[in-house]
Amino acid sequence: MDQDPEDPNLYKHEHEEYTKIQTYSLQKRLEGDPDAAKITILCRFWSHFLLNQFNRKMYEDFKSFAMDDASTTGGLSLEILFGFYEAIHVTGSPRDEMTRDFVDLARRLAANGSNVGLSRLESTFNNPTLKPEVGRTLRGLANKAV
Repeated sequence: MDQDPEDPNLYKHEHEEYTKIQTYSLQKRLEGDPDAAKITILCRFWSHFLLNQFNRKMYEDFKSFAMDDASTTGGLSLEILFGFYEAIHVTGSPRDEMTRDFVDLARRLAANGSNVGLSRLESTFNNPTLKPEVGRTLRGLANKAV
């Protein structure tokens, strides 16, 4: 049975589910026993939500989670963050701070011997749907970073 999109309980339930996953993930992380599946779900939620609606706290939590949990989730949360950066630059209108964060993260990882970020930057540069003005901004920051 389909639910009425006007039903406020539909969104209340979704919000409760989000807060339950967020609270659970944060608690497990504080206990030193992260549940990679829940963290991945939370990162995927942030990735999809932030493409359509910016929320500073959520964005900061997403970045922090991805960095903190990169080693415990085998880098999956970090990969989701890079996927978000690539998607927002190709399909959306990224905020300047997101562009800086994308380039800075790629540089930090490269300095530590990982080319994951640089390859995602390159993939974004080479995406034929990248808007020219977004590409210029992104390339400008990347060139300054070198």
